[in-house]
Amino acid sequence: MVDDHPTNRRSLLHWLQTWGFQVDEAQNGIEALQQCGKAVQAGKPYHLIILDAHMPLLDGFGFAAALKAQNQQGATQLVMLSSGGGKGDSQRCRELGIGGYLTKPGNAGGTARNADPHSGAACCRFIQPGG
Repeated sequence: MVDDHPTNRRSLLHWLQTWGFQVDEAQNGIEALQQCGKAVQAGKPYHLIILDAHMPLLDGFGFAAALKAQNQQGATQLVMLSSGGGKGDSQRCRELGIGGYLTKPGNAGGTARNADPHSGAACCRFIQPGG
């Protein structure tokens, strides 16, 4: 999970752990890229990354672009979390391989609860970019 706001991270951490996910946290896209690189090198790439769209240093879109450019995404599912959709966000999500876009605050019980932490894929009822 990548979010610069500690309250958002704490809330997401609670829900994701409640649903059985093992969660690593990053405060920005640069920190998250470093963690992703280490996970890939260890042979344990992330299955799901939830990222905030708006962060200092490297935002969620920049993170996704860098992950794609470094060819580290693999089967990792990316989900963008935003306080409000911007014009062109759904197109950017499609281009960057971001499979879901959630707005916050959201109803945690109605979104990620259907994610199977053991499947290695996100099977959530996400708002699909462009859909």
